[in-house]
Amino acid sequence: MNTEKQKYDATILITTLNRKDDLERAIASICTQEGNFEIMIIDDGSTDGTSDMVKEKFPDVRLITNPGPSGCPGARNQGANLAKADYMIVMDDDAYTTDPYMFSKALKEFSSPQVGAVAMPYYENGEIIQGKKDSENDYVADWFIGAAHIVRLDIFLKLGGFRENFIMYGEEPDYCIRMLQAGYVVKLAETTPLVHEPNPVRDPLKNTTRRWVNEFAVKWYHAPLRYLPLAIGAHIVLILLEIPEVGAKISFQTIFRGIKRIFHVWGDRNPIDLEIYKLWRELRKGHLSYDYVIAQLDESRLQDPSKLRPSGNAPR
Repeated sequence: MNTEKQKYDATILITTLNRKDDLERAIASICTQEGNFEIMIIDDGSTDGTSDMVKEKFPDVRLITNPGPSGCPGARNQGANLAKADYMIVMDDDAYTTDPYMFSKALKEFSSPQVGAVAMPYYENGEIIQGKKDSENDYVADWFIGAAHIVRLDIFLKLGGFRENFIMYGEEPDYCIRMLQAGYVVKLAETTPLVHEPNPVRDPLKNTTRRWVNEFAVKWYHAPLRYLPLAIGAHIVLILLEIPEVGAKISFQTIFRGIKRIFHVWGDRNPIDLEIYKLWRELRKGHLSYDYVIAQLDESRLQDPSKLRPSGNAPR
């Protein structure tokens, strides 16, 4: 962890792998943001000249070039440990901003010490994701999506950051469950949405099945014993209901892979408090008022963040 914090409003982090053109657009957009930001790019093993492009066109950007891919959670944890600010703004390399005041507005959502993360709205395929129901009230979400979020770095590092064995998908809800158990919430930001245009190289079906597989592990890690059979069973039913869309073979293969995933992480189970889990399930049904959620966080049920750190992450 970098203990010499500078007077930055936040560190803006983008991790990338072989998306040079998307990244160039993303960096150009965040360079227009009003405020004092550290911009950090982690090239996670690109072979398309990404690092050379950043050095040539954005010489003031802080560039870290990894020798090979470490996975999105690992690269973001790396950035968190190197950041020179108290907050870390994270966006995907295939996203970009359109409002120069977006990040400065979103940072104001950390006015309460119990806000551990902020989910920023974004456009994707004509829809607004992570948007608020209305502008009159403050709302809490169950988890943020990695494409557009901000974390309070002291809490993030105490919790051990993202669980790196997910590689991709599942790390955000896993982190946010642990954060809620520690007494911190994900608040929805009221800002102009950024734009997320998923790179065409992405394989939607592969990503969906990977997400389903990792969801088995999330439930295994955190669901109290009373709810564990229901949580796993309901997830299996959900996958079976997708047979008309993805086919029986893929559905059953995904279920097999998910159960196999549980055995791989068998010893890492650390279920959260029953009442906190009930609150999490309530949040999964829809965003709740900030005041309501904070009132449910009974201090006697919370845990020290250091006891919620994932095992197996690479030392940094």
